[in-house]
Amino acid sequence: MAAKITKAEQASHSPMPGFADLARFDGSLMPLWTRPMETWFQWQSDMLKDAELVAAGWFERRREDAQATLEAFTKLSHCHDLGKVASIQGDWFDGSVKRLSSEFEALTERARMLWQDAAAATRKATQAISDRQESSKRRAEGTEIEVAA
Repeated sequence: MAAKITKAEQASHSPMPGFADLARFDGSLMPLWTRPMETWFQWQSDMLKDAELVAAGWFERRREDAQATLEAFTKLSHCHDLGKVASIQGDWFDGSVKRLSSEFEALTERARMLWQDAAAATRKATQAISDRQESSKRRAEGTEIEVAA
């Protein structure tokens, strides 16, 4: 009676299974090695693209803050009424608190988006590897050969 064994099992019985596997290397393992790097570099590229938008928003908010501060100091330098000085200073302070609050909101939103992007990239990478392993397993199961027992 002949036993059925797969090519992978046959290679494991050879004197040098590691070299036998390399000799039969057909490139099907390459995506397993390159997929994580490809995913990492794509994620890094997307992050840098997003970082540019975040930096541009931050610079714009800093410019608005500097402009508001300049306007407040200009008003204060021309003001001779103590009540009006207190009002100008209060308005400037309220605006500063609102701008600071928007900074924290933007930072929180960006952190949430980064976490979601990292989680999605991880899912994508693990799914691709899992799919590739399933495909290789099915291919290996379909290549059984007869060996005399």
